[in-house]
Amino acid sequence: MKVFYLLLVFPSIFVVSSGKTVHNDKVKLSQRADEKTMEEALLIFFEELRCRMNTPMDDLNLPTLDPFTADSMDFDLDHNLGSISGTFSNLRIEGLSEFTVNDLRFNYNNLDFWIDTTLPRLSLSGYYDIDGSLGGLLPIFGNGNFSIVLTEMHAVINSTIDYNGLTVAWNMPEFQMDFHLGNLTTVIDNLFNDDELSDFFNLAFTTLGADIVDVMFSDIEPEIADMAKEMTSDLLNGVTIEKFLDIIFLIEPFLPPLADGEVCEYEINYPL
Repeated sequence: MKVFYLLLVFPSIFVVSSGKTVHNDKVKLSQRADEKTMEEALLIFFEELRCRMNTPMDDLNLPTLDPFTADSMDFDLDHNLGSISGTFSNLRIEGLSEFTVNDLRFNYNNLDFWIDTTLPRLSLSGYYDIDGSLGGLLPIFGNGNFSIVLTEMHAVINSTIDYNGLTVAWNMPEFQMDFHLGNLTTVIDNLFNDDELSDFFNLAFTTLGADIVDVMFSDIEPEIADMAKEMTSDLLNGVTIEKFLDIIFLIEPFLPPLADGEVCEYEINYPL
């Protein structure tokens, strides 16, 4: 489940600033901001990124994001509501490119950012193999095909990123995220190796799943923050402040070209 949260907030990973930089880097940042606001540049970045999420982006070290596929993905969920571990195979996630940026703020004084995003629909499908328990009392197990649809996802992220100009290293000392899921629909075959029990629990998950996710999120958030921090460090390792600003303000040279005849159309109106 944690990877799905991370995929939801993935666009915000690039909303970064040069916190704790030397003075010259702050000057570079403010000089580039004279061309257009950082918020406008980031909104353009997101739109150009969206148009290319159906293809790998080697210069940004990114795989195809929509659809996102994985041959195999292990997971281990431990909470007082339940403990479940297992593997997803032939995983396919669709809908990430439909994200909407509702609001975006960049603070030059504190060198941090705040972003409000929604994702209307995210569908997941593949093959699962799980083993665990619900509440420490009811064993849960099974394997088979699954389909999960999450709708009306809303995330608010507040974060700061530091840049060390001497070592050309980036890190994310602060990452806070609020998350709400509107609805959850599941079709999970062969739970408990029993079709009738599968139908019962699919109905329960669909009825109560969104509320359960909201309850569990506060416990999952620290691990999501660690994953976001690690991803930020890996993606930006060795990227100078000059190249970072070029990526944000001159995004197209760093992205793969669109297919022949394709046009990336969008309109930026800031403030949102």
